[in-house]
Amino acid sequence: MDQRRLPGLFSDADGAGEVERALFRRLIRANPRPCDSTLDRVRSVPQASLEVPSQARAGSGTVVTPASAILVGMSPCATYDDVNLLLRLYEMRREERLRDARRWYAADFKAKTLEEFDKLCPGGSTENESFRMVTSYWEMVASIVTNGVLNKTLFFESGKEMLYCYERARSVLPLIRKRNDDPRYLKNLEAVSEEFIAWYEDQAPGAHEAFAKRIGAR
Repeated sequence: MDQRRLPGLFSDADGAGEVERALFRRLIRANPRPCDSTLDRVRSVPQASLEVPSQARAGSGTVVTPASAILVGMSPCATYDDVNLLLRLYEMRREERLRDARRWYAADFKAKTLEEFDKLCPGGSTENESFRMVTSYWEMVASIVTNGVLNKTLFFESGKEMLYCYERARSVLPLIRKRNDDPRYLKNLEAVSEEFIAWYEDQAPGAHEAFAKRIGAR
C-alpha cells in the first residue's frame, strides 16, 4: 500500500496536500491494509473540501481536512483471525443455558423503569440470572471490539443481536447505574451499540429506527 493508490486525492493549496500526505504515510505505517471501502470514501471527498479555508491558513497548529478525518478513522480489513473469533463467539451463544436466557430476553424483557425491572427479574430469580447472562455476554463481546481485537465492520455486518440487547435495555441502563452507583455498568455494550447505530444509519438511513420499533424498543 502506498500513496500511488490514491491519484489526485491530496490538495496542494497552501501546503494542505503535504499535511494530508504526511498523515497518510504515518497511518499506512501503522495500518498497512486499509479496506477499499475506506479508500473509496476518501476518494469521494470533493476536491474543494480538501482546500484549507483562509482563516485556517492564517492560524497556527495542524489543519485537519475531511480526507484526513476519514483516514484517521479507517480500519484494517478483516482477517481470518477476525472470522475465527467471530465464529467462536457464535458457538458460545449456542450453549444451552445462554440460549434459554436469550430466548427469555427476546420474549419477555421489556422493562423501561426500575419498578418494571424489579418485578420482571428480582434478585436471585432465574429471570435475573438470564438478564445478567445475556447482558454480560454482549458486554464481553463489546469489550473485545472496543479494544481492537475484533474487526468492527465485520462484527457489525452480522452482530445485530447485540443491538437488540442494547435497545431493549437502553431505558433502564442509566437507572441501574445510578442505583448501584456504578457509572461503568455495561459501558462497552453502550459504546459499541451507539457506534453500530451510526454505522447502520450510514448504510441504510431509517433502518435502525424501524428496527427499534419492530422489537418494541420505541
